[in-house]
Formats: sequence, C-alpha cells, structure tokens
Amino acid sequence: MRKGTELEDTCGYSNPATIGKNLDLITSHCISRSASPSLLASLSSISTLASTRVSLIQDRDTSLSLRKSLSSEVGAAMKSGDKDLGSRLKAESSRAGEKASEASLKLEEVDKIIDGITPNIPNLLSDLVPEGSSEDDNVVVSHWGDVSSLPSKLGWPEGFEPLWHDDVAANLGGWESERAVKMSGARFAAMSGDYVSLTNCYRAEAGSYGRDTRGLVRTHQFSKVELVKITSPSQSSSEHLALVEDAEGCLRMLGLPYRKVLLCAGDTGFGASLCYDLEVWLPGQGAYREISSCSNTGDFQSRRMGISPAASLTATPTMLPARRPNIRLVAMHCVATSR
Repeated sequence: MRKGTELEDTCGYSNPATIGKNLDLITSHCISRSASPSLLASLSSISTLASTRVSLIQDRDTSLSLRKSLSSEVGAAMKSGDKDLGSRLKAESSRAGEKASEASLKLEEVDKIIDGITPNIPNLLSDLVPEGSSEDDNVVVSHWGDVSSLPSKLGWPEGFEPLWHDDVAANLGGWESERAVKMSGARFAAMSGDYVSLTNCYRAEAGSYGRDTRGLVRTHQFSKVELVKITSPSQSSSEHLALVEDAEGCLRMLGLPYRKVLLCAGDTGFGASLCYDLEVWLPGQGAYREISSCSNTGDFQSRRMGISPAASLTATPTMLPARRPNIRLVAMHCVATSR
C-alpha cells in the first residue's frame, strides 16, 4: 500500500542517501504508478550504493588528508637533513595519493550507476491521488454544462447526427488525410490553407492498441498552449487550484460542457504529484475527451532543471536545507489545437 507524504516532501531524488533513507516510501509510490520490475530492482540497490558511496568518499578524503600531512612532514625532514626519513615519508605520501585515486575511480563508477537510476524515478504522488492502474480508475470530481441541452441550444434539427471533427474538416476542405499519409505516414495531419507559426510537439506513441486511431484526437505531431507557474511551497497548492479554475473559466465562457477528473496513480504523469484533467463533451463521439491537463509537480521539475529560488519568492531562502530548492512548478497544457 502506498505510504502517505506531503506535497512539500516530494524531493531528494538527486541525493542517493535521501533515497536510501526513504526507500520504502519511494518504492510504494513507484508500485502505485505500476513501475517496471527493472526500476523496482534498481531501487532496491540504492541503499547499498549509497552506503558504498559514503565509504568511498570517506576513504578518499582520509587519504587526501594523510597525503597533505605527509607532504608537509617530507619537507620538514628534508630541511633537517634526514633524507632517509624524508624518503620514507614521501613513499607513504605517494601510497596515500594512490589510495585516494583508487577511491575516486570507484566513486565515479558508483555515481555512474546511481545516475543511471535516479532520472527514472518518478515524482512522489500527492495523498489526494487515488489508487488505480489506468484512466478507468480516474475519479470524476465535477461536471459543468448540460449535454442533453446541446441540440436545442445549438439549433440542431430533429434527427441531426453530429459528425466527427475529421468529417467536418473534410467537408469544409480543410482536412486531407490521404495526402498526410503519403507525406508522413499514419497519424499525421495535413491541413489546407495558411496558419500561424506554432511550436509543435512530437510523440512516438500515438493511440493505444487501436484506440484513438481516427482523426486528430491522437497524432504523432500536435500543437498546444502550455503555461507554467513558478511559485513558493506555501502557495503551490492554491496556485494549482487557481490554474485549474482559470482553465475551467475558459471552457465555461465558451459554453462547452465539461467534467473535471482527478487522475489516479497509474495515470498520473511521471513528473506530476497531482493532476486534474478537464474533459470536454464531443457530440460527434458522444464522449468526454481531455482538452486540458493541470499538474502540480512540486519541486520535482525545479530540482531536475536546477532552478534556484528567486529572492521574491521567500524572505529566508538560505535557511532551507541544501539540495531542497524553495521553488515549486505548476503546469498546464491547454487546448491541443488539433482537437
């Protein structure tokens, strides 16, 4: 069963000692996320690696300190004219240097192993995240808008059947699926007409085992609007909720029926500790589909990006423990334009 944690405690992945001390906690969250057996096996070795790393650092530093001390004694012996003592001390100093070098090489090997594990450890989940392995286990938090009132609200004639978006686009001459396949292969789109320049996103995965294979719902290339808030630990949760509310406000102004969904552990993104999806009702499909995703990543992303706290975010940033940045990121991607 997943062990509880506060949002402010989602840190430490860059520190193997911290991972080792909290291994049960981190492992339980990885299991909730349906982590691969290889990741779980790697996690189990972290404690041993962390202990080995500490020992090697101590050995290296002790040897370096001894070499420094002996070097001073060599100089004193030579100055006093005791060449035999100076030679013995010089040999001991050299051996201490060799030991330090050996420890440094072993430390590099251990660090390389650890560095191969830590980037694959996902963020800790918020206590608010429900257990579950897929989107089927997500929790619908709220609905807005009356789907049944759409026909009268939009003036649909009796017997009218809403079309899929790609059918609408094709009828308007703005969707050329066959040309897209010829140019780029399956799961790409070709649009006619001029468009403004947008930063495009790409993904290798598109659709899951035959799901979402039609139209523009899930393609290899897509554009989206993304907003990231940089905030303090005390404001992280409130800013996350405010971000969700802003996205909901846009949908309400457009009059689009939607629902807010709290993602379960198995469906929450790698870097997120808590995520709400906003799903808009698509009449052509007769289903709600995700149009906006709002995540709180805690300090997980800021740590991985090496972002330092700004003075405006906290009055006493120096009082925070080392390797614990006093900065949180809240992110939203909204309205994937192909949808």
